[in-house]
Amino acid sequence: MKTWLILLALTFCATCARAVEGTQERINSIEATVQTAFVAKRFAAINDLAGQMRQQRSRLADGRWELPFVTGAIGWNLPPHNNAAWHARMAQIDDWIASTPRDSTPYLAKATVLTAYAWDARGGGWASTVDENGWRLFKERLAAAQQVLESSSSISKTSPVWYETMQTVALGLSWPEPAYTRLFNEAVQHEPTYYFFYFKAAQYFLPRWQGRPGDLAQFVDRAVDLTQSKEGQTLYARIYWSLLWAFEDQTFAPDRAKWPRMRQGFQDILRSYPDNWNANAFSFYACMAQDWPTYLQATKLMTHPEPRMWMYGLDINSCSQRASNSGTAR
Repeated sequence: MKTWLILLALTFCATCARAVEGTQERINSIEATVQTAFVAKRFAAINDLAGQMRQQRSRLADGRWELPFVTGAIGWNLPPHNNAAWHARMAQIDDWIASTPRDSTPYLAKATVLTAYAWDARGGGWASTVDENGWRLFKERLAAAQQVLESSSSISKTSPVWYETMQTVALGLSWPEPAYTRLFNEAVQHEPTYYFFYFKAAQYFLPRWQGRPGDLAQFVDRAVDLTQSKEGQTLYARIYWSLLWAFEDQTFAPDRAKWPRMRQGFQDILRSYPDNWNANAFSFYACMAQDWPTYLQATKLMTHPEPRMWMYGLDINSCSQRASNSGTAR
């Protein structure tokens, strides 16, 4: 363990100048830039930003692509169940499409907003909590998003966001597994290290959606196999991390993630992306696994706690106290 920590510390120092803008700061910057341009109807500026990100395959400091945060920014400040506000937003996106009909970004923005509008109708609860009208609107709006994606595919399918958004549609419309798998296979052939493809597919394979017992574990193993030559165990950690909302503090319950592989995954992530957000996540999961030696080493890689990472009853102060009480030497 000491060897990889020494190498990791050297990597962190070598890249600290490049990674001045951390993950959350960069996301905030992208969103502010896009939203300001959208309000001012400077649509070409948004297209240029997305095009540059797509061409350069630019990544956040934590390793995820920057591109989806452009289209995702268009759905800001839309009040729940306020149809007038949602329709006004989509009307402005239609103006954007009309002004730059040969660019993929406005089509992807519209499909993304439509999927969010669908979830606005459904709500975030279990299926049993959704009424008949909620289901009807959910499916209608997802179908509208699918139509936007399919009708613009000759233009917009060059972007990985096309596949990611179609995965959202496929999940909501309960595509059968063969059709979903074809979509996923085409997506990863297009961009094998676009992590959001794997995050979306993992959600599909949860038992609460379309998965059967063992499906998620098999999918994660396959994802690691597809990327291991370049990514190591990265996808193992990233996929289970993406499911924190579903597993909460029970990520390491039976039939879920195995901590030794997840630990190795975070070590692999941090070798390439020694970002504070990733270091916080490593520390958070080490605390969840009650691996106090790893926890104490991981916290040394943090520059500061990220409050949005610490949740479900796990916080940096209590975890550090428990590590101290364990008798583990620093």
